[in-house]
Amino acid sequence: MKVMTILLARILLVSPQVFADLSVSDLEKIREIVKESETRMKDIITSSETRMKEYVSGEIEKVDIKLTEMEKRLTDKINGVEKQLTIGINAVDTQVGRNFNLILGLIALIAVAVGLPQIITALQGRKLREQTEKYEELKQEIETLKQERIVRP
Repeated sequence: MKVMTILLARILLVSPQVFADLSVSDLEKIREIVKESETRMKDIITSSETRMKEYVSGEIEKVDIKLTEMEKRLTDKINGVEKQLTIGINAVDTQVGRNFNLILGLIALIAVAVGLPQIITALQGRKLREQTEKYEELKQEIETLKQERIVRP
């Protein structure tokens, strides 16, 4: 089997076409065919590049349009959120102002509620001291008068 394979390979390799010579006209025809093939390939590549550029340009335009639309929507949403935040901040600011005024009022009320009784107590204490001093003076005066009455009967 090996012998037959080798023999067949030898016959095919040593065929008369292997020893044939190429003429100048054959070489010219081959050159022409190669040039035509190159020209066709260049045309195909050029048209493919053109189509690819057009396709990519179109896709870029679509993406630009989508990005512009998205940017507009986001800007609108951001503006809406900013408006809501501004309204909320203003409401909170107003409420904080009211609460501050309420706290000041409560502090004043507490000061009056605590201070007024102390002021009243201090005034009553002063009156009491004055009355006590007056009482002591009167008591001394009575004692002096009694002493004088006893001494002058």
